[in-house]
Amino acid sequence: MSAGEARGPEREGFVEIGGERTFYVERGEGPAIVLIHGWSLSVAYWRPVMDHFGPGYRLIAYDLPGMGRSSGGERPYQFKRLIDDLEAVRETFGLERPLICGHSLGGDVAAQYAVSFHGRAAGFALLDAPGRPNLLINPIVAFLLRIGLPLLAKLGVEQPLRVLVPLLRVLFFSRAFRRTHPGEIRAWRDQFLTSEVPAIVNALAAEAYRRVLALELHRVREPTLVVRGAKDLVVSQRQAESFARRIPDARLRVLPGAGHMTPVERPAEVARLVRELADSLPRSAYGRAGRTALAAASDAAGGPQ
Repeated sequence: MSAGEARGPEREGFVEIGGERTFYVERGEGPAIVLIHGWSLSVAYWRPVMDHFGPGYRLIAYDLPGMGRSSGGERPYQFKRLIDDLEAVRETFGLERPLICGHSLGGDVAAQYAVSFHGRAAGFALLDAPGRPNLLINPIVAFLLRIGLPLLAKLGVEQPLRVLVPLLRVLFFSRAFRRTHPGEIRAWRDQFLTSEVPAIVNALAAEAYRRVLALELHRVREPTLVVRGAKDLVVSQRQAESFARRIPDARLRVLPGAGHMTPVERPAEVARLVRELADSLPRSAYGRAGRTALAAASDAAGGPQ
């Protein structure tokens, strides 16, 4: 089987989610797996995982508001909007019970969805998900960014986000990966510097001010995979263990040597772990397969975009 055959046919386009144009990439056929990226990222960061996943599943990744190629991140919003958007994605693509996989911010979205929308997913994979405020994701940092970044722009700084690059590079990627994959680090930096400042500030603030998720995780009944990179400086081992312990049917897997960006640093291992979870679920757990991407896009946006 060639690499192209393993990846399956791919479609990309836009659907309307929450009144905004939302960019998506869809690949393959079969039970659906919805992929949600992390803060300041895009669907592009799921492509390495999708490339390793193989046939037999329908993978759907979408850009969060104001990130990647989606619109809608310019105004402040509450974390609940991201949960409602995920539910709208499920409905738009006609999915009964997809497996939902989220990374970082996307993992917290998936976990809160599990609490808020019972019985609408076959299972969950939470990759490097904080689950609660920490040194990076908290109201103080959100406030400082909301005030500081526009101030830098007014002072004539051409790319105010550049001041965050040295810190985020260390927080996001393991030392070994930074040393051996300079091209990937440059690609991440260039993508980050093109981000819309209001969009990433509003997303961080929404996550920082969300309600305490840990108190509700005992309500999650679906099989859940929790993944952490052993060198993750954003999510501690204690946080990951707490996440897994509070969800009744959860298991924790730690990837040795990996940093926070496990879908980028270890795409083959992430694909294998998520696929193992997907394969362990009976096909009946997914419900109906849903409409094709073409039909979903046509219904939601008045035709393919």
